[in-house]
Amino acid sequence: MNEFQRKGEVLGFPLRVSAPARLKRCLRWFRPRTSREPHVLDVTLTEDPRAASPRGERAIQGVGFVLDLSARRLYLAPPASALACTKTLLLALGILAEHYGPERVAARGSNGLAPLPLHASSVKTPRGALVFCGHSTFGKTTISTKLLARLPLLGEDLVYALVGPFGARSKAKAFIAAPGRKLVPLRGLFWLRKSPECALRPLPSSAAAAGMIHPIFGMQRPENARHRLAMLRRLLEAAPCRELYFRKERASLCRLLKQHGLL
Repeated sequence: MNEFQRKGEVLGFPLRVSAPARLKRCLRWFRPRTSREPHVLDVTLTEDPRAASPRGERAIQGVGFVLDLSARRLYLAPPASALACTKTLLLALGILAEHYGPERVAARGSNGLAPLPLHASSVKTPRGALVFCGHSTFGKTTISTKLLARLPLLGEDLVYALVGPFGARSKAKAFIAAPGRKLVPLRGLFWLRKSPECALRPLPSSAAAAGMIHPIFGMQRPENARHRLAMLRRLLEAAPCRELYFRKERASLCRLLKQHGLL
């Protein structure tokens, strides 16, 4: 059976993609690349990722994919759309960054940035992306899909930030991956608190990092936590986190965000 292979990229991350003839149509979701930069991930399109991938302790399974950490290979079922494909690739690259370190995943094409999955919601404003973090029931979905429903939704439960650069002394940068493969600069980062009043208050970086340490893929490895903390550090350098006290009332929340130049 003929297998097609090409060099591609998604959001600047160089990939090597292969697929059998019947799945060749899915290759259009990977932008061709001409650079000679080594690929950071092998992607194999297959109708049954679990059957095609090796079974071992260093394999992580998800919905429609299996990531072999040892070989740095992603076995991916045919995605339903380019957006679904991008989300799965960012998750796989984020897991690799936690496992091997962000420096091993960041590429020249991505401007030295590495993916950081966040348990958060996010919306896009004319001034940039606002990201709302918090544990379950803290109000992430309420804010992004109800109180700020007029703004484009970038993520409801899992948000993909690109942070860095790493291995350099340049200024920290943070972007949020948006539908259509575009990056939105991070404008505001918040830890949610339900309250009768609406207010913004400073939050120490240590407290913010502790709250955003999860999800870690492979908690049994101390290196994973250390690598994630390194990425969180760059995130918080680019956009310090603040506590957002809010109530379920749109007008007061929008008034507060406008007052601080966030809307």
